[in-house]
Amino acid sequence: MRTAFLALLVALLVAPACDDATPGPSPNDASSSMADGAADAVSVGPDAGIDVEPEVAPVPSFDVTLGTGRNSHVALADGDILYLEYGNQGLQHVLVSIRIADLPQARYRVDFSLVRDDGVAISEPAWVRVPFAAVPDGAGVELTGYQLVVIDPALGIGRNATLRVVVEGPDGGLGWDERGVRVEWAPDGWDPDAP
Repeated sequence: MRTAFLALLVALLVAPACDDATPGPSPNDASSSMADGAADAVSVGPDAGIDVEPEVAPVPSFDVTLGTGRNSHVALADGDILYLEYGNQGLQHVLVSIRIADLPQARYRVDFSLVRDDGVAISEPAWVRVPFAAVPDGAGVELTGYQLVVIDPALGIGRNATLRVVVEGPDGGLGWDERGVRVEWAPDGWDPDAP
């Protein structure tokens, strides 16, 4: 499983650079919430299949804090429950939020994966280039409410898994985070923004 994560990092390092002419969000943007599905580019598909030895893993360029929440960032700890909820178009998803300290408000490429402890993918690998908004205290940026689609809930419900994100920064550097979670259906009345 670590090899697949490292392969994703290497793929980001060797992938062609994204068009830097794409403007970031304006300071007047109210939110970078993904609850409304505002991503401007999405790609899903199988892993690139690159096999990388752990000793060649790059050092992160910045810190990423992984969380959940629809309209706010609720940090996830290892062992937390990641709730699966029904979407509006017949599928289901988990909510992912990301916070990055000391980076400017801009669009960043983010790679997402949710994989069971036995290596079975719960979500398809996905990447998006999305706007991150300034956090309320001004100490960084965040993305809230990204809906990571889970095609077959039976693959994840009641299972332990690893949620991972890799973020490409403004200068091409990478930051990442991962959390061991347990996937469960969201209970009635669940508030995704409650700590």
